[in-house]
Amino acid sequence: MTFDQGVSEAGQGAAVNTSVTVGGFIGIIVQALLQIIGVIFFILILYGGFKWMSASGEQKKIEEAQKVITHSIIGLIIVVLAYAISVFIVSSLQKAI
Repeated sequence: MTFDQGVSEAGQGAAVNTSVTVGGFIGIIVQALLQIIGVIFFILILYGGFKWMSASGEQKKIEEAQKVITHSIIGLIIVVLAYAISVFIVSSLQKAI
C-alpha cells in the first residue's frame, strides 16, 4: 500500500470526499474568498457606523464615516458583479463545449 492509497482509505473511512476535481477545488477557494470578503465588508460597515456614532456631531468625522461606508458598499458591489460575470462566462463556456 502506498502513501496515497493510505490517505485515500483514511479519507473514505472518515467520510471525506477524496475525489475533488480541479473545478471543485477552485470553487472551494472562490467560496472561501467570498466568505472572507463578506467578513471584511461587515467589519468595515461596523467600523463606519462606530465612527459615525462617535463623531459627536462633528461634520468632518461624519463625512469620513460616510466615506468608509460608501466605499465598502461600492467595493462589495464590484466584487459581487465580478463574481456574477465570471460565473456567467464559465457557465456559457461549459454549455458551448
